[in-house]
Amino acid sequence: MSVQSTQSQASTELEIWKAFFPATEVYIRTVLDCARYWVDENVGLRELFFFMSVATADSLRAEKGINDPRAPLNADLNSVRESLYALANIQGTFDPFLPTAYYKVRFDTKSGRYLMKICLNYKGRVHLAKLNGLVKCVTPALVCKKDKFTYNGKRMAPDHTYPQLAPLSERGDVIGAYCVATRPDGEVIVTFVNQNELEQLKSMAESQEFHQQWPAKMLMKSAINQAEREWYTKEMAPVNIEHEPLLRLRGTKALIEPFMELLNEQGKAMDKFAKIVAYAMTFFPDTHSAREEGENLLMMLASNSAMQKCKSFSIARALLVASKYRVSLSKTKEQTYTTILKSGVHTLEIDLMYQGMRDIAFSGITNTSREKVTKLQAELIYSKDRVLFDPSTNIPHVMEQDLQDRGDLLGGFVVITRSEEQEVIFVSAETMAKVADCSKGNVKSTWPKQYARKTLLRQTFSSWL
Repeated sequence: MSVQSTQSQASTELEIWKAFFPATEVYIRTVLDCARYWVDENVGLRELFFFMSVATADSLRAEKGINDPRAPLNADLNSVRESLYALANIQGTFDPFLPTAYYKVRFDTKSGRYLMKICLNYKGRVHLAKLNGLVKCVTPALVCKKDKFTYNGKRMAPDHTYPQLAPLSERGDVIGAYCVATRPDGEVIVTFVNQNELEQLKSMAESQEFHQQWPAKMLMKSAINQAEREWYTKEMAPVNIEHEPLLRLRGTKALIEPFMELLNEQGKAMDKFAKIVAYAMTFFPDTHSAREEGENLLMMLASNSAMQKCKSFSIARALLVASKYRVSLSKTKEQTYTTILKSGVHTLEIDLMYQGMRDIAFSGITNTSREKVTKLQAELIYSKDRVLFDPSTNIPHVMEQDLQDRGDLLGGFVVITRSEEQEVIFVSAETMAKVADCSKGNVKSTWPKQYARKTLLRQTFSSWL
């Protein structure tokens, strides 16, 4: 890694990125030039770094590696530019905490080239609609044969009664799905998708694997996608979120030099990581937080030899996303945690702990409504618990429970409070089990309750914001 400095001039930025990413110079130049599509070009550079990190990791892990013609780093440059223009306009992100965008690379028979296209995932679609002031709340649901369901038209939420935490199989066959969107002025929009339409949408899906693994989620995603067009039948009133301009810091390498000397005195040669860390530090809002988090990352690297083998862009990305959301890498603060993905190449992966999710929600950094989150309540429900539902809010209240043996896990719920408004989101044990099946490590078996709670929070996090 041969990063030369932390100055923000274009030529220096190019040299830095060439050291991070194994793409052609013209590819990197093209991506860097797209920063001007963002209102704040430094914000654009940060978002483009997230994009390049994902594209590079996927390219390195492609079937034929970096030379695979289908790898995103080999996509047609005009399509890359168009895709990144779209990314800026739809306000999507590839950051590891809240990824709302994804890309597709497909062969185009007319041009004989592999073209890239960036799209929003369903969470990104909801997020954008909230930013545009079109909706403040979006709730999808499936309708099954054994449910009690009465459709009340497109302007009133349906009457729908079913066991919130029951496995889908116990509710009978899926006969439809709907999405209830509430506008900021209280207007309700209900979009119903019947069984035949769901089957047709499923047959058109590019990957059937996700439908097999996550049938309920994919069907609700279809309902959201079908509902989206109805949200845009009203004039947009974008939420006015004021952000301070991102001014890049300079001289960040000098900030960590005293700490580097201490590490060297301890026999921990970290010089090759200093330039990586110093570059990412330039995106912090102030020198104090930049130095603190830069040193936190260096300490993590010094104490973990496996982490030192990770690709440099993934190390820098961890610090960049910490700067974006104003969270810490420190284990003491319990906001984030890191893992190492060893699939083909080693990359450092970072995610949020509950404390970090909560702090982001309360801070309003990603706020898409005029009311910030003021309270979060999360609770697991077991088979021996006595649970009563408030008829007006549908919020569960656990009245009694055998603390020694609460029985089997049924699922859980999160109550989100914004001023006087409350929203409740349920996650079934069935969904938690599917997430656990995709998980690596032994945390889920060693700490089942803690893992279930983490899964509950993780599955509902995007709805808090």
